[in-house]
Amino acid sequence: MDRTAKRITKLPTVLLATIALPTLASAQVRYEIVVPEVHGSQINLTQEQGNQINQAGETLLNRLATFAIWQEGASPRIVSAYSDFPGSLSRVSASSLNAYGQVIGSKTYRQKTGFGTFSTTIPFYWDAANGLVDLDELGNGGSATLTEINDHGLAIGTLQAEPLNPNGSIEAFTWSFEQGRLDIPALAETAGRSVTLPTALNADGTVAGLYQRYIGETNSYHERGFLYDPQNGSRDLATIDPSFFDEANHTARDLSDTGLVVGERGRQAYLYNLDTREGISIEPFAGEDAQAATRGYAVNNSGVVAGYGETRTDSGKTAYAPLLWSSATGSVNLYHALTHGDDRYLPPGLDRDDTLILPKSINDRGQISARLDSISNAAISYKREILLNPVLDFSWHEVRHTVRDGVRGMLYRHNKGPIPADSLPAEALGLDIVFYCSDDLANWTQLAHGTDGCQIHDDEICTEIFLPLDGCQFVQAGLAPAAASTL
Repeated sequence: MDRTAKRITKLPTVLLATIALPTLASAQVRYEIVVPEVHGSQINLTQEQGNQINQAGETLLNRLATFAIWQEGASPRIVSAYSDFPGSLSRVSASSLNAYGQVIGSKTYRQKTGFGTFSTTIPFYWDAANGLVDLDELGNGGSATLTEINDHGLAIGTLQAEPLNPNGSIEAFTWSFEQGRLDIPALAETAGRSVTLPTALNADGTVAGLYQRYIGETNSYHERGFLYDPQNGSRDLATIDPSFFDEANHTARDLSDTGLVVGERGRQAYLYNLDTREGISIEPFAGEDAQAATRGYAVNNSGVVAGYGETRTDSGKTAYAPLLWSSATGSVNLYHALTHGDDRYLPPGLDRDDTLILPKSINDRGQISARLDSISNAAISYKREILLNPVLDFSWHEVRHTVRDGVRGMLYRHNKGPIPADSLPAEALGLDIVFYCSDDLANWTQLAHGTDGCQIHDDEICTEIFLPLDGCQFVQAGLAPAAASTL
């Protein structure tokens, strides 16, 4: 057995633990593509940052001088980016929203001087209580950005001290109101130039990112992944596990709170567990060439990875499809698991084979935020911020009045069957099916066995729920992260 096969049989324990959790019913999941709208308008100002979804399903959508805090089914909150900073605001880039409603990002201004007009970028912070706060002091006269904030209020960002110099350095730092700015040491420098790009930050304050490792000169380099924390400093991934990160080019694009890193080694995506020091390659879609590239951009705390993979069309052209990977499913082409066709999210005349869906983040509910771009040879130019939402495919096969132990009530029965080829088992995505009841179809309460006479029975054949008639009148099924649904 080769080294790759050994690693596959020894998957990170966090993944196996997630899949082993009990579920209430055999549930199947498909995905739907949602194109968010703010006041009836789709967002076509796509950016590398922004639209990163938090655990509650909230995301940030950037407009010209405002950004929106958006969640499906709720009214978006519009925030103005205008402030007293001297200059003409040209655009805002709200990048990250944590669980407590703290937002960070950057704004670009055009300023006039005696030498002409130039652009400068400054970071900002926003929350509902304090409003928008400019953090131009982080740039020290250069262009600075903030790109991600964790639930402890710690953020990561970059600084270009000489923004007009194409060969200038790009430095990285962490920041919070409590600690101020703390620089992340560069791992490589040539002729006074270094490039360090933080990409992710977890709850422990560990940073993942990319840097340029030069090959004799500044315009020739390998792209390398790194980790940083204040105790250990900056470390190339190859120093952590030289046998796994043995490619000249490797990346670190996301980092979960459970210590899972995702990125690429050469042409293949990977998932690596920092606690067990074990990793696995994320292979191409089934039926595709073994050399087809895969890319890993996001990972959640259950070890579910979002990215994209190369495919071949019937005419032999290279195309790209959104990829979802779990240890139970392997690499899944999400186009095969969609609830609807291309006409629901693409304009007439644009084929999905001429587009690229680039994931930005995936939360523990399995929701994926992404950017959809038409590729260079497409007949139509089209850019949108989108979401890929998991949808539970579940129905009651029988609903009837009955009597149990002298109590009149309603019996709900779901008959189990095989998971169709075009859907995914919920447990493979770190999700459980949960049940809610309501009297008014507006306020829902999660059902629990033994509470208020509720009886839930689950086996390999069916799921049954009995509710007394004096209880809730309506019952529906939903999805929840496995850890949350088994508390």
